[in-house]
Amino acid sequence: MAARFKLHAQPRLDFGLGSYSELPRFLSPFEKIVIVCGSQTILNSGRLKELSRQLPSSLIIPTRSSEPTLKDVDLLTTTLRSHDPDAIVAIGGGSTIDLAKASAVLVNNPKGDQVLAYLEGIGEGLTLKEPGIPLFAVPTTAGTGAEATINAVIASPEHGVKKSLRSSLLMPLHIVIDPELQMTCPKQITIDSGMDAITQCFESYISCRANEFTRPLALQGFKMGWKHIETAVDQPMNNEARSAMACCAYFSGVALANSGLGLAHGIAAALGVTAEISHGRACSILLPFAAKFNASHCRPAYSSLSNAIGMQPATDLPKQIERLSKRLGVSNNFSELGIGVQQLPDLVERSYGNSMRGNPVLPTPDQLVSALTDYYYQ
Repeated sequence: MAARFKLHAQPRLDFGLGSYSELPRFLSPFEKIVIVCGSQTILNSGRLKELSRQLPSSLIIPTRSSEPTLKDVDLLTTTLRSHDPDAIVAIGGGSTIDLAKASAVLVNNPKGDQVLAYLEGIGEGLTLKEPGIPLFAVPTTAGTGAEATINAVIASPEHGVKKSLRSSLLMPLHIVIDPELQMTCPKQITIDSGMDAITQCFESYISCRANEFTRPLALQGFKMGWKHIETAVDQPMNNEARSAMACCAYFSGVALANSGLGLAHGIAAALGVTAEISHGRACSILLPFAAKFNASHCRPAYSSLSNAIGMQPATDLPKQIERLSKRLGVSNNFSELGIGVQQLPDLVERSYGNSMRGNPVLPTPDQLVSALTDYYYQ
């Protein structure tokens, strides 16, 4: 086997029901701790206060659950500098973890209170050089896999895009995944985040950057997500389904961090800002389109994906993905999002970032506008 690839080393991971209760022990080497929490359920449950009481010194900072903006990151960075913690715990969905990842590193870098200076595509092109404050990532949704990635997605409404802060320095020190924390996720968040994880597994598997390490992870994640997402939606307290979706999300994060994504995520960055919807919702809408668009370019990969979920022939995979989306109530109409056909050229123009470059074939803007028109304006 002639293989050549690079890997971003993964941090320590504690996975499983009840692992959240181990946090005080994991944090025992640190004295001053800041807890950044974007989960209203966790904030209201008393579990956060219970955790805080078991730590020598801690500060709880509530955050919004929506994707962080430039302003959000700069504000948290300034707050962290003023408190000078020894460690940070990020508890919440991918947005909360991305926010904490970004600020934890920016705080130790020049111009760190101006994240735009470091943001790819629209910033000054500065590079993060100094490691950040040790970060513990505790996801409460099974979606982005942000706990395992080397980037943080940040929205800039002024530019009409979401862009990444990207560096291996953003990798957390320690990940704690307790599926029990995800059982209280609202139904819509379970759908959006779960479909995001499945999309990431799908795109990582067919990516032109996929390798011998990422493919098995992406394939297994896709299989687990496909098998368990509907049960997680219909039976939110089901241990097996929640654990499987948490695993799917983590595998997707490791895979995308080491192989890239594709056009669904490329377009999602622009679609999310334009339609004012979450990243997960945008990806769930775009997955069936991406599956159909790439079908003729990925026949061997589609065969493997189809085999993994017990479906044949491989040519049926795009239709099967469409049917799953419909069963979960995912929209397949851009008009419902308030986006007219005339807006597609601008949306497509803002879609050509790092994710798009991982797609098996790079479409021209005209090809993409035409394909989106045919698919979403039937």
